Amino acid sequence: MAQEARNARNKSNTPVDLYARAKCQGTAVHLAPGQAAPAGTAFTSIRFTPAR
Repeated sequence: MAQEARNARNKSNTPVDLYARAKCQGTAVHLAPGQAAPAGTAFTSIRFTPAR
């Protein structure tokens, strides 16, 4: 499945990482709970339990 999404908003209670490419590869954008990604940020995969 090769879909791309935009304008992510983290409404979960845990931090998430958004990745530009599939299988959690590429540039990561870190979102805290309640935070929104910058406008126009495209992502293909998401990790709900980021390793920090």
